[in-house]
Amino acid sequence: MKWIVLLMVSGLVFCNIEYLKTTYGDTTKISLFHKNGKIKQEGIKVKKFRDGKWRYYDENGFLVKVEYYKFGKKINTMDLRTSK
Repeated sequence: MKWIVLLMVSGLVFCNIEYLKTTYGDTTKISLFHKNGKIKQEGIKVKKFRDGKWRYYDENGFLVKVEYYKFGKKINTMDLRTSK
């Protein structure tokens, strides 16, 4: 199992992977990546609907926004960027 994770991470570094999907039954974890290989957004879908916490990151890998979903409907958004 450790080798699979290592291969996936090394694939992210050396290839231009845009997204990863991991499915368990009707639940799918989705991770999208910036062109530089850093995480762009991640979250879970249940039966094709967003559910729970979705995190959004800038190109440097810093968390900038969190959205909460329930059965595909957005119920809350937190913008973590500091306004100037």
